[in-house]
Amino acid sequence: MSASSSLSTSTGAGASAGAAPVSPWLNVMVEFERPPVPDQDEMSRSERYHHLQAIAQHHRQELEAWIANQGLDAEVKNLGEAMTFDLLFATVTPQAAAALHRAPGVAAVTPANGLYNQSGTDLPYD
Repeated sequence: MSASSSLSTSTGAGASAGAAPVSPWLNVMVEFERPPVPDQDEMSRSERYHHLQAIAQHHRQELEAWIANQGLDAEVKNLGEAMTFDLLFATVTPQAAAALHRAPGVAAVTPANGLYNQSGTDLPYD
């Protein structure tokens, strides 16, 4: 699965054609705990960037596995690409947003309305 691929495109468990979705989708920002980073003097700027990107990708992969393990695939519509700032954006149900707080390595899950557009590509001011 690619970093920007959707985990699921369903509208929630029990939803049927023509029926209102069981839960509305929410845009959230998932922030990961940041592990210690080697001293800047020990790495070039490029090396530091690649190191942080690798950590962020690892966190995303762990979160994706945790979501599957918890049976939340249908509750997660989109899991965005991990960023070097150790965060990503996701489109989830309220139940999944609450559950993500329990995921290993997750420091915070906050509403991203106003920060994230429907396409998941732009920040602020649509």
